[in-house]
Amino acid sequence: MKPRVVCMVGDGINDAPALAQSDIGMAIGAGTQISKAEADMVLVKSALTDVVVALDLARVVFSRIKLNFFFSIVYNVVGIPLAAGMFFPLIHRMMPPACAGLAMAFSSVSVVISSLLLKKYQPPQLLQAKPQKVHFEEDVQVVDLKNLVGLKANNVRYAPLTNLEEQKTRPKALRQ
Repeated sequence: MKPRVVCMVGDGINDAPALAQSDIGMAIGAGTQISKAEADMVLVKSALTDVVVALDLARVVFSRIKLNFFFSIVYNVVGIPLAAGMFFPLIHRMMPPACAGLAMAFSSVSVVISSLLLKKYQPPQLLQAKPQKVHFEEDVQVVDLKNLVGLKANNVRYAPLTNLEEQKTRPKALRQ
């Protein structure tokens, strides 16, 4: 059986032990101080959609780390022997020390620039979409989340709490 990773999201004192024991602990920004201290990360805006964004951002950052590591390995495997003169018997040319130093500095700068490109990160598209179907059932507004989340299930819905006085003044035609 493949090992699984457990992510716990919590905001209260009773969640602190589970946050500490889980592989990934996320505390809600408006939660208690002890839950924030035990968590691995704190969701500042207190929105649960930030869990999806945080996990996606972690995946993007980790892939960028792997890309930078691979680039550095390849660059140094070729660049260090070239700078040391190991290819002199083959090409009969030596790299001047100043050029070798600039080449190594270029390696570091290119890794930093690659990492700075993470500033162009965009959250997943499923979080930017708006719910498409809205209708009213009795005193509750029901929003169909199938298109928002991208699921094929028929019963994915949520009912936001709204002002009941506003619902009572709404015409019956809009409630159905």
